This record gives sequence, C-alpha cells and structure tokens, in this order.
Amino acid sequence: MSSLDGPIQAAEFDRLMAVFAPFEAKPTIAVAVSGGADSLALALLLKDWLAPRGGTLWAVTVDHGLRPAATAEARWVVEGMARHGIAHACLTWPGQKPATGLQAAARRARYEMLEAFCKDRGILHLCIGHHREDQSETLLMRVRQGSDGDGLAAMSAQRILPACRLLRPLLPLPKARLQASLAARGESWISDPSNDNPAFERVQLRQVAPILADLGLGTENLWDFARSMGRARQALEEAICAFLARHGAIRPAGYATLDRQALLSAPPVLASGVLRRLLAAVGGRSYPVSPTAVARLLARWQEATGSGGTLGGCGITEYGDKVLIYRENRSIPSIEVVAGQRLHWDGRFSIQVSHDVPTTGLYVAGLGTVAAGRLRRELARSAGAPGKEKGNQALTSLVDQIPVKIWPSLPAFWAKEADKGNLGLLSVPALGYIREDCPRGLLTACRYLPESGLLPATFTLV
Repeated sequence: MSSLDGPIQAAEFDRLMAVFAPFEAKPTIAVAVSGGADSLALALLLKDWLAPRGGTLWAVTVDHGLRPAATAEARWVVEGMARHGIAHACLTWPGQKPATGLQAAARRARYEMLEAFCKDRGILHLCIGHHREDQSETLLMRVRQGSDGDGLAAMSAQRILPACRLLRPLLPLPKARLQASLAARGESWISDPSNDNPAFERVQLRQVAPILADLGLGTENLWDFARSMGRARQALEEAICAFLARHGAIRPAGYATLDRQALLSAPPVLASGVLRRLLAAVGGRSYPVSPTAVARLLARWQEATGSGGTLGGCGITEYGDKVLIYRENRSIPSIEVVAGQRLHWDGRFSIQVSHDVPTTGLYVAGLGTVAAGRLRRELARSAGAPGKEKGNQALTSLVDQIPVKIWPSLPAFWAKEADKGNLGLLSVPALGYIREDCPRGLLTACRYLPESGLLPATFTLV
C-alpha cells in the first residue's frame, strides 16, 4: 500500500498541524468525536501529536437524541476514549427538535455546544474531522445553492469563532486514509445509518459521485477547484481588512459606519464582501446574507442619491457622509438570566452576570423604542441637575456618541418588579446607564462579540 492511500504517519500529521502554528506551550485541544472513522482517526492522531508536547486532549461527543442507538454509540465512544487515556465529555441536545431542516438545525446545535464546551474550559482549539470528500460535497452543495466565489471556496481549514478557533487538519486527505489509519491500529468504528439516508442532500450527492467522476467532476478535481477558490477568498479577506481599516469603523455598541463614497467606488466584489460581513456581524447572524441581495442593494444605491434599506436583520441608512449599519429593532430575544450566568445574547453580545446579584426575575432584552425615548428624556433632564455635573457630563458624552437609531436594539437589563407588576429598566451597559437603585455589581462584563466570526481577524473594534 502506497503512502498515497496508506495510514497517516506521524511526520505527515505534524506537517498538517504546523499549518495552524503557533500553539501555546502544552496546548489543550478539543476534538469532536462521533465514533465514525473520520473523528476517531483524528482523535488518535491528536493524542500522539500532543504527547511529546505535554498537551491535553478532550474528546467531545454530541448526542442529538435523534436515533435510539445514539446513546449506546456515545457510551461506545466513552469506553474507547477511556481505553486510550483520552478525557471525554458527552453533550446532549435539549429541547424539542424541528420538524423541517433537521440536519441543518442539528449541525448548528452541535457547533454551538462544542464551542460552549471550549469556552467554559478555556480551550482555544477545536478540531473537526472533515476530509477531502466532505469538502467536495460541500462545494457541490454551494454550487446548487447559487453561492458566489466566496462560498465556492467551501470549508476553510481554520475558522475563528468568538470563543476558540475551529481547525480541520484532515481536510486535504481522502477518507480512505483515515480508515487505513484505524485499520493499522486494529481499531473499529461506527457507521451512522443517516449517512445512507437518501432524504439528506449529502447522501444524494454521494450516490451520484461515480457519475460526476466519469464527467470529470471527481473528488480530486473538486478539491483542486475549492483550493483555488480558497486562495481567492484569502485575497478578498485581505482586501476587506484593508478597506475596513481605512474606511470603516465597528463600534463597541454593536453598529458600524462606512465611508459612503469609498463603498460605492469600490469594485463590486469588494463592496459586496465588506457589506456581507458587516451585516452578519451587526445583525448577529452566523452566516453572511445572500450576495444577490447585497448586489441589488448596491445597485439601488448607485442609481439613487440616498443610501437606505433593510437586509439581514439590519437597517442601513445615510449618516452624514457615512453609511450607518445597525441592528433592526425586531426579533430581538428576551432572556431571563440568573446570578453567575454567562450567555451570548442575540448573536452579538457576550454577557456575564455577577454571582453576587440577589435579583430574581432578571431579564436581558432589547431597550426598545418606547423605553429608548423615555431614557433620552430622563438623561436630558438629569444632565443639568445640580451637584451631578461631573458624572452627567461623562454620561452625556457617551450617550451623544451613539446614534439614536442604535438605541432600541441595545442590550438592556430589566427586573420584574412585584410592586409594579411590570418590567423595570435597570441598566443599559452600552450607554453607561445604571438606575440609581440598581445593584452596582449587576454585570461583570457586557461586550460586543459578534457570533459570525466573519470579520477579518486583524480588524479591531474601535
């Protein structure tokens, strides 16, 4: 058996991991393990890679609760990881499952739980066992969905998430080599029956793979195409980063501004890339909006004197010589929180509630239009109150920096007050507002941390 289809050797895996360097001393890595050949091979390769580095490996299994056998399979993984001396955790997907879009919802829940696991333990690296065939299938799915050049790069080897980075070290390798690596170790693996269910798009693509290969669209050719598009995507990311650094600003209150003339003068692919990433980040979305929708928006701006509209849960409007992008005041969640809780709210803000807060019935929700108007009037009245000039000047300065359109969608903290039978506004962290009788230790932190991970990593909030 040649090295092209045989087991993965240690030196080769070293080279695959070197792409993601540097790592911290004695790195801790989490790896998603379902019990399939791909993830199991990756877990064992990572264990061997970490051993001489003094690192720690966590295997994490997600039980979606979608099949009766899933729990038994999770136990099988637990036993296998214990046999190899690998720490293991099993996560379950709670709540009612959707009737439609089940695979997409399960995938989204899986990544959310994996990232939360890493965040809770301070793990910076999350490895996934995607391989070359997975990449080819993703590319075909993107073609079917009408993706632009950005999407046709398919999966990236590295993706920056708010809590950690997601790594796919096996992406260049075919599945057969992962199976060969397990066979060489005398290891068995689990075959998920959903991988043969023709109701799922990936299974449909696997069934026609031999026909596509005969037409010159085999895994190798698709991999080469995705890799070429990946290089183009990297160049676009660098251009977007440079454009934002020169012409844009993303504020800690969760909104963005762009130089309007620079945006309209930019090449369409660059302007579209900038807007799609900002709309995802400001709107709290996991993925960018449709390139077709952004193209239509840009075309309207080119033809008219004004710049405005709504897209991707965001409002877009003129703001002097800028374009202002802000979260629309709709579909904003209201979540009850408790002392010590940490949550990621509305896909935009990372919130840590103090352990010392005695308040019950505490909620985080959008400020809303009515409360925003009342708060503005209250702050205007108190601005001239005697004896508070210094504090009021600081608060007024902060408030005046944030456009009025931003206020309704800002995270606000409310308490259900028994004597009033309603929700009373306690705090609006982005405005520096705290009600006088509010517990001073309400929050440890409330900061803008967009869920999308789509902003260029080198671009910093200002």
